[in-house]
Amino acid sequence: MDVHFGCTSCGKCCTDLRLPLTIVEATQWLERGHTVEVLCDAIPWPLEPASTDAMAQHKRASTFGARSGTLPVRIGVILAATHYGPCPNLADDGLCRIYASRPMVCQIYPAEVNPFVRFSTSAKGCPPEAWDSRNPAFIQGGQWVSEALRTTIERSRNATRSDARHKAAICAALDISLAALANEGYVIHRPPARQLHDALKRVSDGDVGGEALHEWTIASNRASTRDTLDSVGATVCPSLPVARADVEYLPLFADE
Repeated sequence: MDVHFGCTSCGKCCTDLRLPLTIVEATQWLERGHTVEVLCDAIPWPLEPASTDAMAQHKRASTFGARSGTLPVRIGVILAATHYGPCPNLADDGLCRIYASRPMVCQIYPAEVNPFVRFSTSAKGCPPEAWDSRNPAFIQGGQWVSEALRTTIERSRNATRSDARHKAAICAALDISLAALANEGYVIHRPPARQLHDALKRVSDGDVGGEALHEWTIASNRASTRDTLDSVGATVCPSLPVARADVEYLPLFADE
């Protein structure tokens, strides 16, 4: 599949976002004075998957192990650059002020980072003219043909895997232990910027001392999910919304 693409600088991909960052990128984002949130979800993990299960192994590599009550889980953590309206680095002319050092996910868009997500132009916010066949750059088979972009995609995937084991220490340092059930939503944590920066910087500098929080609580806006989790021994958040100003539950589906 050949898909032609040329950026029109419309700014749609730079507006109203939670942008996934690596630990190093999140540190730099905070140092620019911008906002970073911590999004957490939990995957029940009672048994280790077969080594031939590629998707499960991908999920395992991008999460860290923990427990919720007696239920083994894998915790996924996204460090998200959050902004409402245009990105704070977007100039009035629609160009990026930090283009040379922009996050890898920005460099990769509109190609896909996740190897299990199929590329589709309909899933992108780009205007129709961005896919004009006369544009010189193009995507093939869901990825940019450019070798440089292939390298960036692989760097991003490697960072996701290497960051995963350090995110447990970050959550421990910030006393974060509440997650949504994976594929149902996220719990958004908003720690003070200074505390988050300090935790990220310590990890970036190689200081990952201290035990990660082993006990996690799982939140859901669906009564049937809470009942099921309780029946398998998980520690369940009894009600929503969470009674904390610095924590929000972001559902992917409507309440039951």
